[in-house]
Amino acid sequence: MKPTRREFVAAAGATVAGCAFCVFGAGAAMAAPFQVKTGPVSVGNLSDFTADGIFDQFARSEQVVLIRRGGMLSACPAICTHKQAILKGVEGQLRCPTHGSRYAPDGSVVKGPAKQPLDHLAIAADASGNLTVDRSRRVDISDPSATVKAS
Repeated sequence: MKPTRREFVAAAGATVAGCAFCVFGAGAAMAAPFQVKTGPVSVGNLSDFTADGIFDQFARSEQVVLIRRGGMLSACPAICTHKQAILKGVEGQLRCPTHGSRYAPDGSVVKGPAKQPLDHLAIAADASGNLTVDRSRRVDISDPSATVKAS
């Protein structure tokens, strides 16, 4: 049976209202803005990082990834520069599970869609070897505060 003009308009209106709810109502509530964490954070002790590699155990909770290479420990944000997804350490690279971007341990982009490299964060060890990463201080890798001696 063919709907009347009034039934068609009512159905079309309900459909548009439903779509608007998905986009502006429930959809907006589910897509909460990503909050980038700042400030210093404790990330363990030098004794926790005895081998070269990528350490992503603080990626979700503190948005920090630690990288040990050649006896030096550095830190990068664990946030993809493409769409702000949390990165994972996989097979010696940092990978974005959302769109597939990959970063080398030095933060350079290996595979897009990301175009910007990862920043380096200031890292320091106290006399007991306790490590602190300052997520508010972006530093050049040549800056002395970009690395600590790990061995």
